[in-house]
Amino acid sequence: MTPLEKNARRLVRLLVQTFPTGATCEDLRRQFEKDTSLVRQSFYNALNYAKEQCWIVGGGRDQPYNLNGDGSWREPITSIGEKLEKDQLEYLVDSQTQQIEELQGEVERLRDWSTGNGANGDANIALSSLVRIVGDSDASTRQRIKAAAAILGYKVHDDGVIGFVKGFLGSVCADAEIAADYRIEAGELLRRHEAPRVTPESVRPAYCAEPEGSETQRVEAWRRYLIDRRKWKLVMDSREERLKPDAPCPLSPGWADDLYADNFVPPLGWPPQAVFGPDTVRRHVERSEALRRARMERATCNGGGDAPQRNKRISARF
Repeated sequence: MTPLEKNARRLVRLLVQTFPTGATCEDLRRQFEKDTSLVRQSFYNALNYAKEQCWIVGGGRDQPYNLNGDGSWREPITSIGEKLEKDQLEYLVDSQTQQIEELQGEVERLRDWSTGNGANGDANIALSSLVRIVGDSDASTRQRIKAAAAILGYKVHDDGVIGFVKGFLGSVCADAEIAADYRIEAGELLRRHEAPRVTPESVRPAYCAEPEGSETQRVEAWRRYLIDRRKWKLVMDSREERLKPDAPCPLSPGWADDLYADNFVPPLGWPPQAVFGPDTVRRHVERSEALRRARMERATCNGGGDAPQRNKRISARF
């Protein structure tokens, strides 16, 4: 069976299976191209052949095509041997037709690359020039490998270009007559784009950070809280004497040795409020404001006799 007759048989099968009540030329052509992926001229050639054989009748301007009522469109009955030979030939023809179509597509892509047209119709002169250098057997191996590296070094939307370049690099690696340096370079380019690079694992020191809310943090919180309280109390108690010429230092040596000791044992639970971070600034502002108000009250009071009591109340609050 010739390819023309085979396509005509396909039209007959379309009328039997898809359009049993008939179909216009346009509907028949669209379904034929959808099923076979062949060009429009192949459809018209098959249609003319089927009409010459009187398999299909009708047609014309907006008129449907139908199968001939005499049944001449039916395939003749063949013997088992003829059918096997026929199936083998059809399989061979189909496989060769598919290979030809793939080669035609490859030729079209190569033609696009050589003219600088990308897959989306955009001009890509640089890529097409590099592809031509890779495929040019007259160019040196060094130039072809360098062009391949330039292509693989950037993103390419057409997978056919990548396959073409990788095929060239693979042929260089497999050719024992090419210098070893070129084969190594081609193999390195292939490996770089076939698999991710293996980098040595960086070993970083492990920091033994205490978890939040641990016993160590609780002890330090109490230590800072009690140190801060004692320092504040000593400064407040010595504020009346600090202006005298022989006033002692409010913080005498060893004033917090028991709190800095390693065997310091804090009370149970957590301190009333944190003594580090943003709370420290807040507490400092509150204390400064309280002292300022105390000084203003002491300056306005007559005699200031009750100032120590007010200062004690402020100290007790903080």
